[in-house]
Amino acid sequence: MADNTYAELCVINVAVLAKIPKGLDLIRAAALPLVTVTGNRLSSATSADQVVATDDEAAIANLPPLDAVADTVGGKTAEKLIPKVKPGGVFATVLKAPQNAAQYSSVKVAPVFSKFDRKTLEFMAEAVRDGKLVIPISQILPLSEAAPGSSRGRKGWRREDLAGAVS
Repeated sequence: MADNTYAELCVINVAVLAKIPKGLDLIRAAALPLVTVTGNRLSSATSADQVVATDDEAAIANLPPLDAVADTVGGKTAEKLIPKVKPGGVFATVLKAPQNAAQYSSVKVAPVFSKFDRKTLEFMAEAVRDGKLVIPISQILPLSEAAPGSSRGRKGWRREDLAGAVS
């Protein structure tokens, strides 16, 4: 497993590879680098202690005031989450600031970038294999459709993702 490898064949430095544990299928393994490494980086940046499914409108609406939000979705979801952050809190995101961020000037919007972490990736891969962690995959595309699929995701096409929140 490696981050930033959207191709059938890649030339990559062995230092940025992680082993796929026996028993973990390649589809789930392919989703892990982006989801787990970025999610782990966000939760570290915000000390997340709660995870909320972003497709659960009621869960988002019922969130108490939060110290921080770790956003991997952006768009309308981010616009609903930033008002939940307490004044002086942090809205960490791997995307851009929500369009309504200027209305919440007391909230610090912090960009977060993923960084390869073999130990975390292998730990998460074992957790997925063992059923302790579930990576929701809403659609599986053939590699030939990866670019158009990624484009749909960037344009707000519905995707399953998570946002971490700290209360």
